[in-house]
Amino acid sequence: MSYENVGKLEDFADGKGSEILIGARRIALFRDGDMVRAIKNICPHEGDLLHRCPPRDGAAVCLGHGWRFDLETGNCLKGN
Repeated sequence: MSYENVGKLEDFADGKGSEILIGARRIALFRDGDMVRAIKNICPHEGDLLHRCPPRDGAAVCLGHGWRFDLETGNCLKGN
């Protein structure tokens, strides 16, 4: 695992997603209090951007078809 400084905690809205680019990689960041989690910013089903999805119960839920992505691991938890 590597770390990249992408800003201050205050730069990210609590309870919302943000998108950053690191090289050519699109990353979704989700802030929850004093913790920020990062996952790939794309749903593999149809390419929807996950940073637009409000986080719920520790997961980003794709607005396209309801696929859930764990904010700690980035793994898909469930697909509709």
